[in-house]
Amino acid sequence: MKIRNLNRIMMLIAGIITTVISIIYKNPIKQLMITLLVVLIIFFIIGTVIQGMFNKVIGQTKVSDKLIDDDPEEIKNIDMENIEIDDIINKEEEIKVKSDTNII
Repeated sequence: MKIRNLNRIMMLIAGIITTVISIIYKNPIKQLMITLLVVLIIFFIIGTVIQGMFNKVIGQTKVSDKLIDDDPEEIKNIDMENIEIDDIINKEEEIKVKSDTNII
């Protein structure tokens, strides 16, 4: 699940708050528009950064989510992938040891 609209939501909430505060303090329209534009841009950028960080964390936890699922077939497939990687690493280490002994 990706978070897609966090930056827009943050921007709109900040815009509403800015508009309400400007109306309460009776700021001129020109000042309100400039302030609103700056606030919207700043909060859009902040929201985009936070959204990217959330999506990155969510992407990194996909493997752990698979392990939590109740489907044993998925867990078996993940374990088999890990075993294959471990076997490859062990074989590479054996080859290095054999090549080192042949040199001596």
